[in-house]
Amino acid sequence: MKCQHRNFPDLILSVLIVSLLFWCVPLAAEVEVKLSRNTTSLEEPVRLQIQIKGDNPASPDLSVLQDDFEIIGRATQQNISIINGQMTKTQGLNLTLLPKRTGRLTIPPIPVGTELSTPLTLEVGEVSYEVDENTAARAFIRLELSKHQAYLQEEVILTLRLYQADGVRGESLSEPQASLDDTLLHLLHEEQYQAEHEGQSYRVVERRYAVYAYQTGKMQLGDVRYRGRSGSNSASIFDLMRDPFGNPPQESRIIRTQSEQLELEVLPVPAQFTGERWLPARNLQIIERDIESNGPIQAGKPASRHIMMFADGLSAAQLPAIEMELPAGLKQYPQRPQAKDNLSRDGISGSRQTSVTLVATEAGSYYLPAIEIPWWNTETNRQELARLPAVTLEIMPGLGASTPYVPPPTSASKKLDDLHPQPALDEPAEVAASGEDGNRLAVWLVWGLGIGWLATLAGWWMSHRRKKPEAVVVAKAAVEEQPQDQLPEIIEALETAYQATDQEAARRAWLRWGQYHWADNPPSNLNRLAKRCNHNIALAINILDRTFYSPENPDDWRQFSPRELLESDNVTQTRPVRRENLIPLNP
Repeated sequence: MKCQHRNFPDLILSVLIVSLLFWCVPLAAEVEVKLSRNTTSLEEPVRLQIQIKGDNPASPDLSVLQDDFEIIGRATQQNISIINGQMTKTQGLNLTLLPKRTGRLTIPPIPVGTELSTPLTLEVGEVSYEVDENTAARAFIRLELSKHQAYLQEEVILTLRLYQADGVRGESLSEPQASLDDTLLHLLHEEQYQAEHEGQSYRVVERRYAVYAYQTGKMQLGDVRYRGRSGSNSASIFDLMRDPFGNPPQESRIIRTQSEQLELEVLPVPAQFTGERWLPARNLQIIERDIESNGPIQAGKPASRHIMMFADGLSAAQLPAIEMELPAGLKQYPQRPQAKDNLSRDGISGSRQTSVTLVATEAGSYYLPAIEIPWWNTETNRQELARLPAVTLEIMPGLGASTPYVPPPTSASKKLDDLHPQPALDEPAEVAASGEDGNRLAVWLVWGLGIGWLATLAGWWMSHRRKKPEAVVVAKAAVEEQPQDQLPEIIEALETAYQATDQEAARRAWLRWGQYHWADNPPSNLNRLAKRCNHNIALAINILDRTFYSPENPDDWRQFSPRELLESDNVTQTRPVRRENLIPLNP
């Protein structure tokens, strides 16, 4: 009885808690909005609080604000309270808005699921403080072109310099815009340094771009927009906790500036150019590694020919495929071309290497014609010719040839005769003996290979029977213990390869990614990797794989963003912190 008496208060407490939870009924959903103030200026942000009371799992649709406001900050909060048996659930979203224009602006009703907030009005005036010379010079942008007149597809260097005075913190800097749609801009280099301008010290952010125009006419370059903040830092976290809707510090101001527009005249291909493919460059060369450097070439045996083309001012995607005309009796087996872009402050230097395996069916002399590639020198403004001289291959007869080959009486042939002397015509007995020895050697070689093959098969069968299932468990455990910090490096390598238009580096990075996820059975090529991925990743991998076999070497594989594909992929287990494309404006 005493035990029952002691448990009685606990039983009453449990009943009260259950009853209280049963009585707590959530209220209907309701959306309320509130502005920190009703008047502001173009350079003073305001805060908008969105409160969602009740059970509403939907998120606010903020797209209705993008016409008149720029969202430069956001914070969320959630609160659950029980008062007089009523449970109240409140979700909050605090937005920092920056007006885009002056006048009476309306904050339209914000949809949250099936609920709508009430509209609000905000008066936006001009800058509320006097702008002196020092304030106007706190941040400005300067643009510079390497030339103001260029040919179609010619590389032009655009230099952007952002000057920020002391006390100015950069928040955003847009990319240069081109008025002609068919224009490519590649970021080459970025650095920060200190410099003086008109007696004042500035922190300078310098970016250099390579501009390629694929459309003739006059083009406007610029429209770079910058937004920063000057004055004291923003309010501390303790101030925000005491008054989350208080006015921002009056000393802090938004600074906006925009670059001037530069004009670039894009000229058509000159009539003097006679080549089939337009190649404007500062330098273009084609070189070959001597095919006969490894010694004499015998019929039936492969010989490799390596040809490289590189150009200053052209990317690897702009370089043409190297085509070789071969005489009859000479077969070629081309390998996958290797393309690479080297980025520097002075521009892009693209290279393309072609390797071909040649096999001659019979002994003799084979003439490989010269390879000529016309190109346009943008520095001398005239057409030039990159030429690879013709090559004559002297192919020696292979082993066991019935008819000996006598090379022409040249110095090269004499050296080959010294290395492989021909048998005399009056020594038939020796020739027959050598043929008989060759047949015996072939018979012994066949028997030896057969016995070795049988021994290998027996050894494999014995090892397969002795194999224990525990070994598989150990292998899986070893795979699970692989370090997990390799994925950010792989994604970083993918982004670098896509930005540099390096197909080979992108292929290697994708295979590394496949090996990371399927370490026990990694895919050996891009085609097999694509079959294991979802639709979006498989599409990007297949398009990259096709570029290695396409003679035009298209660069449409660069339209994909590896980071976005992998972050949205459910195979990826870890989400690395998103890296900014460029170094921060405010170190």
